[in-house]
Order: sequence, then C-alpha cells, then structure tokens
Amino acid sequence: MNKDFISQIDWISYEEGGRKKIPSEGVRYCPLIRIGRAIGYDEWSIDFICPDFEETNLIKFRFLVDDAPC
Repeated sequence: MNKDFISQIDWISYEEGGRKKIPSEGVRYCPLIRIGRAIGYDEWSIDFICPDFEETNLIKFRFLVDDAPC
C-alpha cells in the first residue's frame, strides 16, 4: 500500500556525509532517510520529485516498501 506523506527535508552538509549539491527542481530522487526514535533511528528509502528548494523545504514522498512506518 503506497501512501503519500508530506515532510520537511533537512539536507546534511557534504562534510557530514551529505550531497555536494542539492538536486534540481523536477528531479526524481530516492534517498535513504533517517527517522529518529527515542533510542537510535531507522533508515528507509523514499521516492519524491524535487521541488524548488530555494522556495520550500517541504516534500511529498512515498516509501519504496509496503511495510514502512506510517
């Protein structure tokens, strides 16, 4: 069951293991995300089309697996 979610995306710096350049508007992007928990975190793959990140940091995404958290 694919379900759309809205989330704020916070890019980490290249020095922290992030990208050198943020993807351009309209690019399909499928990164691993970290979902924080009280102890540790979980990583999940998501799929979204990049908005203009100079205008917003909100994305509409779907998880790439059916058993992802809701």
